Amino acid sequence: MSPQICSDDNGGAYVCWMDRRNGQVDIYAQHVANDGTLLWQKNGIPIVDNVIAQRFPQMVSDGGGGAYIAWEDDQADYTYVFAQRINAEGQKLWQSNGIKAAETGGLFISLDRDSHNGLLLGWSTTYSVFVQRLDSMGNRVWADSGTQITNRLGTVYPGALRVKSDSHGGMFVCWSEGIDYEQMELYVQRVDSSGVIAFQADGLPLTNNGTQNSNIHLISDKAGNLIVQWGSAPPVPLDTGRTFIQRIDLQGVTTWGPTGIMLLETGGSGSGKRNTNDGHGGAFIGYKNHIQHVDSAGNFLWPGSGADFTPLKIHFNESEQILNGEDGIWNIWTQYTGDDDVYAQYINRDGIAKWGADGRNVCGVVSLQDWQRGTYTGNGTAIIVWMDTRDSRSAVYAAKLDTGGIVTSVGGDETQMPQSFQLEQNYPNPFNPSTIIRYSLSRGSFVSLKVLDILGRELRTLVNEEQSTGGHELQFNAEGLSSGMYFYRLRAGNQTLTKKMLLVQ
Repeated sequence: MSPQICSDDNGGAYVCWMDRRNGQVDIYAQHVANDGTLLWQKNGIPIVDNVIAQRFPQMVSDGGGGAYIAWEDDQADYTYVFAQRINAEGQKLWQSNGIKAAETGGLFISLDRDSHNGLLLGWSTTYSVFVQRLDSMGNRVWADSGTQITNRLGTVYPGALRVKSDSHGGMFVCWSEGIDYEQMELYVQRVDSSGVIAFQADGLPLTNNGTQNSNIHLISDKAGNLIVQWGSAPPVPLDTGRTFIQRIDLQGVTTWGPTGIMLLETGGSGSGKRNTNDGHGGAFIGYKNHIQHVDSAGNFLWPGSGADFTPLKIHFNESEQILNGEDGIWNIWTQYTGDDDVYAQYINRDGIAKWGADGRNVCGVVSLQDWQRGTYTGNGTAIIVWMDTRDSRSAVYAAKLDTGGIVTSVGGDETQMPQSFQLEQNYPNPFNPSTIIRYSLSRGSFVSLKVLDILGRELRTLVNEEQSTGGHELQFNAEGLSSGMYFYRLRAGNQTLTKKMLLVQ
């Protein structure tokens, strides 16, 4: 599960993922050449394989032909942030099972490479945010406990934390926190190369609108200034949310107005990497099914809402952009329309979608494809990976894209599932504590609908009975469960569909 990818700076890519082959959750990795050759042993090499669980890896190039990998590591007393550096041959350059980034535990890791080819890390606890800098040898550059970023009264929104290099050895860190999940404000802080905070204590506020501000994405321009994208959503109705962008310089001055620039259509920014540096001080900003090109002054360069990568404004998630040098961008996403497939679209610098209105189906095998990620490999190509459940098991697959379409794809069973057998995305999502799940059956059959945790353990049985053809709906109440990612799996006869949902308590 949860594959991640980064360039190997030689035309190929490194991939890592969570893996349960030995009973507990471990981190594995693989090195893929530009022609699709697997350069390490079949099924990858273990990055860490001790008896405790390691979850949700993140990955970034180390700038020297290798990669950094960080993950949440369950120790006896707490969950800590661990990291490892690997080279092109798959050798672990730090301790065998990685090094602990700090003596402060936490979750929801974000990372970036610093300007000296070291590693920048950020993570959160329930009430605070911490950051750390590791040099290329794995030594802690800042305090053993990390640098604490915020200590105000309030809860840090889970997963709404991002870090980005400031190009001067330090980092920007942006997060969302507040007294309840319907009023979460956005803050930004800069930490210099010595680990000293540069802006006001507890961070510079970017919002003060009394709504839920989350879905944060960061990029930096050539001068090291920060561009922040976020979604601002009132409690109801959900479709009234807006996407904003703001630019912050190294001194903490916001340059795109006091409240940032609002994009033109309602709807949050969604999840995944939705923005990309355009190489000229501006950015490509994704929101809903649109992408807008913004210059360094905050002007929209494409008319209206910008370029559409798909005509659908719903039924997709985890959209991500990959910049193709000076030419344009790929946009990849999972489309939830019956079967869950990975799609791609190419948009040139003029804002024209080159692969038709619907984009290209990267993988049409009848199974769940999700968690897609991609990286630019040079020479006008990109490699993307995703989680794939064909053959009743979970695996990681890859494909290669160029500006004309899919260069290398994967084969498999092309038998089509009846289109009326569907499992819809739960609504609302994220939710607390209840959400609606809808599905439809192509024929009457015995139906099982269960909720699972990230380890695949069955937690709740929602349906376990014969049901008739047609649409069905139920409410799932998650009282008693902790915040985090869960899955709900629908089985009817020999057909199975699975989707993920996020509980925020």
